[in-house]
Amino acid sequence: MVRVEQQVHKNPWSLPTFLLEFSHPDKMVFVARLPDDELLGYICGWAIADEAQLHNVAVAGNWQGCGLAWRLLDKFIAEARRRDVVEVVLEVRASNGSAIRLYEGYGFQTVGHRQNYYDHPKEDAYIMKMATGNKSNTGGQS
Repeated sequence: MVRVEQQVHKNPWSLPTFLLEFSHPDKMVFVARLPDDELLGYICGWAIADEAQLHNVAVAGNWQGCGLAWRLLDKFIAEARRRDVVEVVLEVRASNGSAIRLYEGYGFQTVGHRQNYYDHPKEDAYIMKMATGNKSNTGGQS
């Protein structure tokens, strides 16, 4: 995963960051592999209460553009729905047009902006959300 991460992201996660992510009790992690175990891509995040946070998506360079990120996102959202998540939230680099198009195509909407959220290089992030279609557990109270 670290190798794909370094290949794909401007400021890649380190092995300790991945280990911390995967130690969380509410983690959601999906990978795409070939039969020979070659890693093609992954998606990870957490589902806490009725919200899922999508933290990282990566597809190996030679597999980009073939719909793999969409299929990984499909798995993530399906698991979020199974866990009764009401909405999925993520941050994305403002310059990452391909990721923004992927998320918008899936039904995410930009709901906010975080100035100078990313380092290396310093860059803003858009906050995006998508409702899963599950009902809120508020019992109709406001």
